[in-house]
Amino acid sequence: MKTLFIVMVAVAAAVGIGIYQRGRISDLEGKITGLETEQRRLERLQPEGRESAPGAVATAGRPPGGAPEELRAAVQASVLQLLDEMGELIRQSEAAGDRQSMEEEGKAIMIKLMTLSGDEALKAIEEVGRRDWPDEMKMGVSMMLMTSVMESDPERAMEIASKFDLPSREGRMMLVMLARQWAAKDPEKAAEYFENLPDGSAMKSLDGQLKQMVEGSIAMGYAKKNLPKAFEYAAGLEDERTRKQVVQALSVEMKTVAQWQHYLEAAKGIDDAKLQSSALLGLASTLSRQPFNQETMDSFDIPDSMKAEFVRKFATSHIDSQTASRADWAMGQAMGEIDRQNLISQLVNRWTWQDFNGAGAWLGSLPESRERDEGVRIFAGLVSRKEPESAIDWALTIKDPKIQEKALNAVYERSEKESPGKVAAYLKELNVEFDFGEAPVVTPESTDP
Repeated sequence: MKTLFIVMVAVAAAVGIGIYQRGRISDLEGKITGLETEQRRLERLQPEGRESAPGAVATAGRPPGGAPEELRAAVQASVLQLLDEMGELIRQSEAAGDRQSMEEEGKAIMIKLMTLSGDEALKAIEEVGRRDWPDEMKMGVSMMLMTSVMESDPERAMEIASKFDLPSREGRMMLVMLARQWAAKDPEKAAEYFENLPDGSAMKSLDGQLKQMVEGSIAMGYAKKNLPKAFEYAAGLEDERTRKQVVQALSVEMKTVAQWQHYLEAAKGIDDAKLQSSALLGLASTLSRQPFNQETMDSFDIPDSMKAEFVRKFATSHIDSQTASRADWAMGQAMGEIDRQNLISQLVNRWTWQDFNGAGAWLGSLPESRERDEGVRIFAGLVSRKEPESAIDWALTIKDPKIQEKALNAVYERSEKESPGKVAAYLKELNVEFDFGEAPVVTPESTDP
């Protein structure tokens, strides 16, 4: 039975909200026969002079121009029949029958119920309360029906839904789903409601990820029309971590160069320095997952105070086949020596763990420089446990004596635990004398590795 309930949650999220967003019910899986028949009857009997708006789709129980009471009664009878079918399905589920087929039947029934108007959905909720069903199933079906009420009267929907006992995570998720539906449609009113929750509201019990989902949905709703307003809303959130996650999540919704530029300009207008930093780093992370385009990257006017962090985040957030291109662009940006060392240190560390061949190929392509020496030092230390000889070869390409000494000592210390004497033997083979803790001495017979 719990499996069926979880399936209902998925149906509501994937189908229920979509019904109203797309404004149609006829293209769902299979034909919805019972209530569609009533819908057509209502349309045929629509009073003259009460035409539907162009493109409107009538739904059962919600005739465009009203309907005789006997037809409303027929619709209500259909609802009662659907609830009877759901009750029978619950009984079969408890008897441990064919769960997969029962879940499919449950989806079909719930899809039909979710085509109801707000008033009819409320009547159905009242009827659910009178049914001899398990409490969890009563709550699940009722919360499903609330998606219809949410379309016409969001505050009423939240008021009713918040009175349900929500002991399980699935139950709280249903409440969050309703809240997100409202936030996507009217973020300003949703934000005002959630900032002034009435006493006893179950929404007050939400915390952690569930609360963040609601707040994030409100911010997303704002962002569709007014991105600066979305940032303003995020800045007012109570939890600092949530503020950061919300503004960074907004960057993920940006898909084009124009949207990225708009996001950047809006982020530059954030007064809170920490929040602005989170927004810009979120954009850098988002850009790191796009196909690399140097012209696009050069077009971004990043504030000087954030330039080094933005570049480092862009170069290191995502490791893939284009990491080398992003790294080359990053190394070409104007930065101080410390910032460049931090960039190459973080880049080589992450890249080597995920793709040491790619990291090695990129390091090998760099011209001689202190940054290359530092990168090779880090790289050699990371690969030394598995390939100490290769690590020694890399360390010996370092030109700065002090950096090379650090690299060889690191290789020795890390490899000696698993392969005692291996490093010393290989150095002897290369005719390299090295007293660990001092710089190595290369004899004339040795060759450049």
